[in-house]
Amino acid sequence: MTSPHDDFAGVLQTYSFRRKVGIVHLLSGSPFIVGVIDAVVAGLLGSMAFQTIQESGPAHVLVGFATAVILAVLLGSLWYQRLRRARRDLRPRFPGN
Repeated sequence: MTSPHDDFAGVLQTYSFRRKVGIVHLLSGSPFIVGVIDAVVAGLLGSMAFQTIQESGPAHVLVGFATAVILAVLLGSLWYQRLRRARRDLRPRFPGN
């Protein structure tokens, strides 16, 4: 059911059929899935780049894992900052009660 109001509560009503959007709902969204794929690809590229410099061994697995984790943290923090900014800057034209 969509809401006729464009305040934060109205947006949540339109975005989700529940009153509160949980962590599962946020983690199943497209931005999260694309971020996970980006982190995995970055980890693979980091591992392959390290493997061209160094001989094959367990270190390239650690480099790839660290690259993936660092990128995932950076993407997550960017997503969180944009979410906070959007919530802060929301100026409803049709507020609810």
